[in-house]
Amino acid sequence: MLPIGAQIARRAGEVPALLDLQFLQTLALLLLPSALLGAAFPFAVALAAGGGKGGDGRTAAGSFGRATGVIYGWTAAGNAAGALLAGLLVIPLLGIEAALLAAVAAHLAAALLLRPRLAAAGIAAGIALAATVAARSWDWELLSGGLYQAAAGTPPHRHRDLLRRGRLVFLEQGAAATVSVKETAGELSLALDGKVDATDGADMLTQRLLAHVPLLLAPRPESVFIVGHGSGVTAGAALRHPVARVAAAEISPEVAEAARRFAAANGAPWNDDRFSLLQVDARNHLRLDADRYEVIISEPSNPWMSGVSPLFTVEFFEQARTRLAPGGLFCQWIHLYRLAEPELQTVVGGFTDAFPETALFVLHDGDALLVGANGPFPTVAPEEIRRRIARVADETAPYGLTGPEALSGFFTAAGPELARWAAAAPRHRDDRPILEFRAPLSAHAETAAANRRTLQGLGAARAPGSLDPGVALTAADRTARAEGLLGAASPAWAQETAERALTLEPANAGAAEALVRAALSGGDPEAGERFLRERLLAANPAGAAAENLTVALARLLFAGGRLEEAARALEAGPAALAGDPGALLLAAEIQVARGE
Repeated sequence: MLPIGAQIARRAGEVPALLDLQFLQTLALLLLPSALLGAAFPFAVALAAGGGKGGDGRTAAGSFGRATGVIYGWTAAGNAAGALLAGLLVIPLLGIEAALLAAVAAHLAAALLLRPRLAAAGIAAGIALAATVAARSWDWELLSGGLYQAAAGTPPHRHRDLLRRGRLVFLEQGAAATVSVKETAGELSLALDGKVDATDGADMLTQRLLAHVPLLLAPRPESVFIVGHGSGVTAGAALRHPVARVAAAEISPEVAEAARRFAAANGAPWNDDRFSLLQVDARNHLRLDADRYEVIISEPSNPWMSGVSPLFTVEFFEQARTRLAPGGLFCQWIHLYRLAEPELQTVVGGFTDAFPETALFVLHDGDALLVGANGPFPTVAPEEIRRRIARVADETAPYGLTGPEALSGFFTAAGPELARWAAAAPRHRDDRPILEFRAPLSAHAETAAANRRTLQGLGAARAPGSLDPGVALTAADRTARAEGLLGAASPAWAQETAERALTLEPANAGAAEALVRAALSGGDPEAGERFLRERLLAANPAGAAAENLTVALARLLFAGGRLEEAARALEAGPAALAGDPGALLLAAEIQVARGE
């Protein structure tokens, strides 16, 4: 029989088969303990009935009836008390491992009280339990690694290596989740129950623009409410704007503590007097809170994570709208990866039901933002947007967000187009939470690029507020956008964007470098080569453009191991390359690789 990891990898795209496999594995693990627990009930009833024999030797049905009621009552009371004590007291204080061991010890103690003659066996079992605990604790680096996400795409013999990558710098077991922070190759990642929800690397684009996009478009942003604190980067980005207050709701205190490890990325928002961190359930807080906000930002985890799907229902979107000031904006994060198109339509349709005035911004292959307005979508003067962007340029420029034109370049579709696209999709509601059951079906599917292209194909007849759907981005803006997409692990889109930048400005060295890096880091090297050759031959460029494209082509060929072709490309290039430092260094690298 294949190991469990190999079985998961083999059936990665067959969700029903994976569920069957999960059921069988769970059954094998729990069948014997469940049978023994079931057998304990009649045993307990017999003990409580005192043997159940009447004076004439016949079974006293009444005594068994009373005993059954008593045992049922104590069982129900114990279940309720145990759940409350474990969730609110024991696990937060002792952790999951110690809480489970305490439960085992309690069972042993109960058995000894009922059967004192088993004292020797109970004491021996207790000593064995204590020795086991003293000898070795659970391996939390493995348990918090989130293997269930990566098992399908990783060879089984690499699973342990994958989980051992990096250094565990934070781990706390809470009532809501087990929260961990790992440092891998200088990058921090925050995970809840093994699911990475934030990093200070590839996720920075999304975490920052979650705050910047709505705050650039809101007329007078004074107050901000954030659903989910995460790494704290979004709160830190919001505080870069001249807002009066920012409140973040985080149900897990362990997440708030983990966010302090991200101080270099989030700017330590807890040191700002305008910031308040609320340890509350965000949805209930919005229901009971009397305050209104100019901007609400929702950045929960994926809807297939336990307890998260209620933050994607139509009722939640409608509730959030009631807490917005007139003209206020609600910004909802949604992932495009591992989410089938019908489920994406369900989320988008529910959002546009609550916010007919909506603008969609696709940030990269993985993430998008839905920004809905409470009323007509507000209009902010382009010069005001430019001033706001200048204030936070150090955070937005690396992603190509340099002005109102670039902001419009992120805009993908408006409310009417989105509503038509999602019109037939069933809605995810509190009393019919279909997303909670359907979203996990695509947990191992590669959907990001297809979803992104689908959304881009919707178009927009008009753009809400200050946005312009027909804006023409400059080569510099496209180059910066390509660099941002590379940082967000979207190499294919980065390559397309760099190619457009080179079409506009063939001499743009940054665009050429981005194209080569994108093609080599997961894009399409063959398509990149064809593009460069066509630019060189069909367009017949001269001067700096020819030099730039030639060096890029040679670098792409060299990185692909095609040394002779790379050398010929340089030799056939413009004569000016003989004095170009970059070309000379590349030629030297080629010579070294050829052993010359």
